[in-house]
Amino acid sequence: MKFAWIIHPVGKEEMYKSSLAFGVLGYLWAKSQLIRNLAIRHRYIHSFAKITEIVSLTNDTCSGEVFVIPCEPREILDNQVLALSWIEQACSKAAKRGAEIISLGGMTGIVGSRGRYLQSVCPLCITTGNSCTVYSSISALDDISRRLNFDLRKEVVTVIGFPGSIALAIARILAEKGIDLILLSRRDDKFIQRYISEYLNGYKIRLKLTMDLGEAIKNSKIICSATSSGNVLDPDKLLPGSIVIDIAVPHDVIYKGNLRKDVLIIDGGIMSLPQKTKIKFKLPNLERPNYIHSCLAEAMILALEKRKENFSIGRVLALERIKEIGKLAEKHGFETREHFSFSKRIDESTYEMVKKHI
Repeated sequence: MKFAWIIHPVGKEEMYKSSLAFGVLGYLWAKSQLIRNLAIRHRYIHSFAKITEIVSLTNDTCSGEVFVIPCEPREILDNQVLALSWIEQACSKAAKRGAEIISLGGMTGIVGSRGRYLQSVCPLCITTGNSCTVYSSISALDDISRRLNFDLRKEVVTVIGFPGSIALAIARILAEKGIDLILLSRRDDKFIQRYISEYLNGYKIRLKLTMDLGEAIKNSKIICSATSSGNVLDPDKLLPGSIVIDIAVPHDVIYKGNLRKDVLIIDGGIMSLPQKTKIKFKLPNLERPNYIHSCLAEAMILALEKRKENFSIGRVLALERIKEIGKLAEKHGFETREHFSFSKRIDESTYEMVKKHI
């Protein structure tokens, strides 16, 4: 079964990197606004990579292709109608190439009601990949707590990006674990209050909703951040010993070059391909080959299972599906073996330094 993954560059530099494989045309596409305008007029979608064969632990196989639309995150949010037309065109191209399921990466999974619009107009199965992203991010947090020897149940966890679909699901999973929560939102509306009442108030935890980021990070060292805008969290303002699972694309933590040694910034939603996979696949924003974003992993897993269905759609994700995709990830050999910070592998000295501050 074939899959497709639709993504976008997170900035000018990545747009340039992702286009290098296309020679002069790719260089001009990345560097020239005139060429990009022509691309928009003629609906030019370029294929970043073909993934020839994924081999799982069960010896099942699948293959797929990565398509890039020429829009940065801000352009997607500012002109969602144009962005959706690009995504539709990419879906059409993927269908012609034989894809049967499509995962929406980054901002492409937010516009159009998180896959609902494309579900209604696209003949292929659609997923945002958010279930697998939630699963891998929670797995990363659990792994870090074991590695640094602290009990999550004794901590207060701040969830930034509430009520986005990833933040909603993470809050609910943490509440099930009995962990106290601070939910950071830009607003307090009827949907948020209804969600809290229906899904979170039944647990014996302390729960606070706030719109004050400064207050939240002063009262919490463990942070899961998944906004749709990025660049909201100043690392200099974090408490020593803080741990941030940064799931957002682009990153929520502002990159300042020299990273603090007393805090841990983890790129959330990253998994490794099954070890039986022989190809070497490398994304431009990840340092190591065969490490991928979990939204791509979800499409691969569903293709390996030959599941032709719309899996992660809409704002409220079913916890049963998150647990199911997690079990299937383990079955096929997708793992969170190593952790990265701003796409660079985290070394043991950083873990030890943060452990002292915890």
